[in-house]
Amino acid sequence: LPHEKLVILSFNPQTQNIKEIFNSCVPKLSKKEIENIYQPDIFQEEPEKTFSKAEIYLKPEEEIINPWQLHQSYIFVQVEEGLMMIDQHAAHERIIYEKILHRIHGAPASTQKLLFPIVLDLPPYLKHTIPQLIQENLEIFNKIGFSVKTFSGDSVVIDEIPAELENWDGGAVFIDILKQLEDEFEETEDFRDSLSKSVACKAAIKAGQKMSKKEMISLINDLFACEVPYFCPHGRPLILKFTMEYFEKKFKRIET
Repeated sequence: LPHEKLVILSFNPQTQNIKEIFNSCVPKLSKKEIENIYQPDIFQEEPEKTFSKAEIYLKPEEEIINPWQLHQSYIFVQVEEGLMMIDQHAAHERIIYEKILHRIHGAPASTQKLLFPIVLDLPPYLKHTIPQLIQENLEIFNKIGFSVKTFSGDSVVIDEIPAELENWDGGAVFIDILKQLEDEFEETEDFRDSLSKSVACKAAIKAGQKMSKKEMISLINDLFACEVPYFCPHGRPLILKFTMEYFEKKFKRIET
């Protein structure tokens, strides 16, 4: 304050009151001096800060990862080292293959019940080997999600199928599975592995099938939860990685 000075107070309560003492000690200030001292902002409440929904909630996973498809067959996603490319059919095949193997070894099957049981007549090219294979391995069919019964020498009855077989197509896909099973079994002679590969191949997403970003991310997450995420059940690679160094060399940004 202006006119600062040391004041020694002496107070006689019989002849003086507090107001008189205060007035004698505090110097009188001009209006301008009071305005300079007064700071109204320090007495005002700060307005509540508002947040947008984007600040309050986490962004969806598909916005953070942002995958995209090439010709509806390959999934591209940016990674820390550069770019990762995934064969969507082979990746989904690997996921289903491992699921089926786990079911054969005791994991519960995820199934869908058919509205009505369906009777399938086996084509002539399957009649020699497949009926016997089915009869000998009914337990394995049941473990992976099929409820199969032999109806006659050339026919089977099905009333329940694995949940992964979304495109049942009136049972035609089961005939395709049996055909591939016959081919696979000739190569490996391991029925469980042959059946797992056959079902996985026919149930997997096909090349040329459009996928949403959410579906692509779900597939990527499921793939990297697999025991062997880098190869399809037949041993072919399903992931390619391109580093930033690879691109920089191709564009002559750095010397090779």
